[in-house]
Amino acid sequence: MPINTQSGESMDDHLTKRQRQALETKQRIYESAVELFIHLPYDQVKISDICEKAGVSVGVFYHYFPSKGHVFNEGYTNFDKELRTYLAQVEADPIRIIELAVQKYLETNMKKGAAYRSVFLKNQLEIKDSQAIRSVVKNVLSESIGSAVEGGYLEGNGPDIACQLVRALRGFIFEWAMQDGSFNLAEEGIEVARILLNHYRTAKPIPPAR
Repeated sequence: MPINTQSGESMDDHLTKRQRQALETKQRIYESAVELFIHLPYDQVKISDICEKAGVSVGVFYHYFPSKGHVFNEGYTNFDKELRTYLAQVEADPIRIIELAVQKYLETNMKKGAAYRSVFLKNQLEIKDSQAIRSVVKNVLSESIGSAVEGGYLEGNGPDIACQLVRALRGFIFEWAMQDGSFNLAEEGIEVARILLNHYRTAKPIPPAR
């Protein structure tokens, strides 16, 4: 299992009451901002609007986020933790790990909905000085693909394969969002990922999925 994370206890188990309250406040700001962004054009949403909806002051907002655009980093950070925790509990060959990571990524997008995802796609272009939102999924896939290359399951340059896979998935998600979620993103998206992975597969036999 190539994903680096500690199993067992969650980091949240060791937080103080004050730290928990801080995390709850940050999450409330994030959720309030996303809800506003879904219903209003990005440039029409003011930080004061987000603060009013979240029940916090502007000063509190800036304590957690440098700008309204950086609110989206929170969503990617949360997903990174969720994905790594999920994969750390899986025992499977490297190819299956990659497929599970892709499937989790696609299912999360479906669960949030096309409107939610459209907001994220749009605002990735707004945050010029943040690489976090562009690297979360790519980092996880790079680690898993690197393990598959080292184990002889895939042949090629790991970072290049990861980059191609992420680009293919983002394009597929964009199409799904543009069509208002009219097709099953998870089912069709995983097939796109498998087609790309099969291009780099070696003759090494892959155990059946558990």
